[in-house]
Amino acid sequence: MERQQRAVEIVDRLQSLALEQEIGDILDLYVLRPDDPKPSSTGGLEIESPEAHELFGRDGAGGGYYVLRDGRILYVDSEGSFGIVGTNFKEFIAIATGLPGWHDALKLVKLQSIDVAREKWRSFVDKWGAEDELDEPWPDDEGFKTGTPAEARAAIREHFGVEPLADPFGALHHAVRTLGKDISVKWGSDPAQSF
Repeated sequence: MERQQRAVEIVDRLQSLALEQEIGDILDLYVLRPDDPKPSSTGGLEIESPEAHELFGRDGAGGGYYVLRDGRILYVDSEGSFGIVGTNFKEFIAIATGLPGWHDALKLVKLQSIDVAREKWRSFVDKWGAEDELDEPWPDDEGFKTGTPAEARAAIREHFGVEPLADPFGALHHAVRTLGKDISVKWGSDPAQSF
């Protein structure tokens, strides 16, 4: 069995990739620096779980990414919704690099039926041409080190030794459902909702 990664190891690996702009754009993940305020110490966020959890990053709106003791990746968005977005960090990388706009997919996985959720996702991707943009060049003045989002996704997967998933949407749908009732999140005294 593969040893589970700790937050410090995840941060080190993310930083060693040196594609900060691409990771931010594709994963919506900004690596936590040692001097950054912790979301759990601001805004009254409280995670209750028998599983130890370590923060390793934030999203662009202030949500947090945590690795649980068993390796699952817990994501708490800035609205207070939360859920598991990967059964381990490598799966999270495969999901997030396999879905154009994985946050948009996350909004649909709460539908009970995988078939209904997948159909709505496919309609969303087709309507907005999300997959068409993967081969479009990045803006020149934005600091990207790769030529296109597709190249960046491949570089991120290669760095972490992750193969592309045949069904990243199905993997996300499954991962969200691995959240047990033993994990809860509160903002102040208000319970947050799971995805």
